[in-house]
Amino acid sequence: MSRYYWDKKDTVEDCRSIGIPFLKKQGFFCGHKYGRITWSKGEKEVASIGITVSILNDDGYVKFNYTTTHRSTGEKTVNDYKVSLTIPLPMAK
Repeated sequence: MSRYYWDKKDTVEDCRSIGIPFLKKQGFFCGHKYGRITWSKGEKEVASIGITVSILNDDGYVKFNYTTTHRSTGEKTVNDYKVSLTIPLPMAK
């Protein structure tokens, strides 16, 4: 019989990840696009994140919007995390 502890520490297995190849496969690098990615366990959604990708200008970025909930207090924190992209220039001929 397993037990759940409220003070349980997060493990690597608890973390979600999103990579550039996944975003490219999903068509995010086509100018300016917004989308939502969800993770499920069976029929139940267990996590989601909003993603905005913009490569219209020289200052390309990926922006992540998500909410985290502290396990012991239930306090929610809204996160808005922006990552700058370095877009390589086309190779000179």
